Amino acid sequence: MFKKYFIISISLLAVTAVVSGCGKNISRDQTRPIVGKQDEAKKENIASSTNTKGEDVSSSTNDMIATSSEIDTSDWQTYRNKEYGYSLMYPKNWVVKDVNYYHEELKMNIKYVSFIGDNYALTFLLGKIGDDSNSGRTGVGAGEFKDTEEFKVVDINITIKNLVYENKIREMFFSGKNETYNISGYFSYLGDAYNANFDFNTDKLKIAEKIIKSFVFSNK
Repeated sequence: MFKKYFIISISLLAVTAVVSGCGKNISRDQTRPIVGKQDEAKKENIASSTNTKGEDVSSSTNDMIATSSEIDTSDWQTYRNKEYGYSLMYPKNWVVKDVNYYHEELKMNIKYVSFIGDNYALTFLLGKIGDDSNSGRTGVGAGEFKDTEEFKVVDINITIKNLVYENKIREMFFSGKNETYNISGYFSYLGDAYNANFDFNTDKLKIAEKIIKSFVFSNK
């Protein structure tokens, strides 16, 4: 699934850029996932929780990925995926959206889980090698990939990179796979991160990282 999974979503090429394209400029492209009719309710829900005010954080991009051990998860909730038998933890005040439908235009299954905060969301995709579903995302915004971090969840090595534009982190991407499964996704501002001059601060990135690191196969 991983190759086809990323060709349309983040695409295998985009993920290759995430994993190995550090320092290369990425041209401005469409940054929002394609939304089908079945996903309109999700789109409206996200729009209602999105503000247009950007957050100006002066942190240096050299220190934008911090350890997630400082995040208190004692009151977090647990999301469980019955199809693949895995679970993830997420903040109690966040909203979870399971998206799963067939996109007529793309001729492909759109399948992902979105963990939605106040004005940002973590999109998480997991599937078996050879599956044909993805998030429907068609591109990556302008900027350079920086601040690589690698860690392991279960037996899958995950690589994280930040997309930095004008010294501000606009998005965070992650990907990894083993012989059976692909994991990928991104942590994004729900509005226009470029026009709003949005910058992810360290605390938000640590929360996103903690969600990813909480991944476990619940049936094992």
